[in-house]
Amino acid sequence: EGMKWKDIKFFDNKIVCDLIEGKNPPGIFRVLDDVCRSVHAGDQEKTDTKFLEKLHTLEHEHFNLMPSAGQFAVKHYAGKVVYDVYQFPFKNKDNLFPGLIL
Repeated sequence: EGMKWKDIKFFDNKIVCDLIEGKNPPGIFRVLDDVCRSVHAGDQEKTDTKFLEKLHTLEHEHFNLMPSAGQFAVKHYAGKVVYDVYQFPFKNKDNLFPGLIL
C-alpha cells in the first residue's frame, strides 16, 4: 500500500517483571511472601526489619536498596519508583477478620 513506517523501540519490561515476581532467583514478592510466612508474631517493626534484611540478597540492575532510609527502588519503563519498607509486609497479609467467619 506504500505506507511509510518505522520500527518503534521500546523497553522490554520482562526483566523488571522477573525482578518483582521472579521464582528463580526469587523476586521481591517471593521475598515478601517468605518474610510474611516466617515472622508469625504481629510485631510490625520486626517484620519490616526482616523484610529489609532479606532484600539485601537481591542483586539486579533495576533494583536499588537504600537501607538507611528503609526504602528500595525499582527502575522500570516509567522511571525509578521508590518504595518504603515500613508496613510493606503488613499490607501483604491476607487477614480474615473474625466477623467474617461463620
